[in-house]
Amino acid sequence: ELKADRELGLAAVCQHSEALEEVRRTCSKVVFDALREVAGTEGTGLAASTLRGDRSFVLKAVQLSGIALRDIEQTFGDDRGVVQAAVRQNGIALKWASEALRNDKELVLEAVRQHGMALKAAAERLQNDPEVVLSAVTENGNALQFASAEIQADRELVKLALRQGKRKALHFAAPDCRADRELAM
Repeated sequence: ELKADRELGLAAVCQHSEALEEVRRTCSKVVFDALREVAGTEGTGLAASTLRGDRSFVLKAVQLSGIALRDIEQTFGDDRGVVQAAVRQNGIALKWASEALRNDKELVLEAVRQHGMALKAAAERLQNDPEVVLSAVTENGNALQFASAEIQADRELVKLALRQGKRKALHFAAPDCRADRELAM
């Protein structure tokens, strides 16, 4: 039957959102191939609302594209397992997590280790946590911009940010660090 044909199903799902539910019933692999095709752009935005409520489907979707969390945040933004799977794939997905999970140090560490700029979505108290900021800056020196003012004044962290090849990070350092000739060189 045509619905079981992978290529046809993939094309249908990528072009017509209503086809997703029908194809899911007959060939779930096509659905995940389609999500992979649109990962990072539309993700589960193509999915019927019943799929967005299906935890096992959502887990697979966020494992393919962590950004898919944005389309299902109201249902699963507080589900630690789903959010963890999303940030493991793309740390930026932290921004669609619940406030409680953006306060979860272990989860935030996973996110910033995957993508340092996820520090922007972390709770304020974690933007002031040296371990979290160190992990973020190690991954991306420009993450320094999302650290607390106190951390931005830490010369060692600023040095690390600069060593990451991100001279731009100096712009995010505290004024005393920016004025320090040794750091500015």
